[in-house]
Amino acid sequence: MARNAKSRNSNGSRGNGSGLHYSSVAESEVPRSRKGKHHKLVSNILGDVERVALGQAIKIPRGQLRASVPEVRSALSRASKQNGFDLATAADDTSLYVWRKAAPKA
Repeated sequence: MARNAKSRNSNGSRGNGSGLHYSSVAESEVPRSRKGKHHKLVSNILGDVERVALGQAIKIPRGQLRASVPEVRSALSRASKQNGFDLATAADDTSLYVWRKAAPKA
């Protein structure tokens, strides 16, 4: 039985010479932002919400979402927390409504 030129790790996979299973990169090369599949939709919604007056909601027809209401709500929640403001949402059979929550009174 001939030995291969490259050695095998303890789990049987071929190593890369450093004992790692995967390649490594400098931390400075690691992407720090997340552009999920709903990025454009969420960006458009947040942009509109920022432009309407407090006390106003934007109304998005469900047919324009191209994703389920729970998926869009989750994506909006993550993005609004990153941008530092609170959103509220509501939905009915035809639309998703999104608005900024008023700051709590002291």
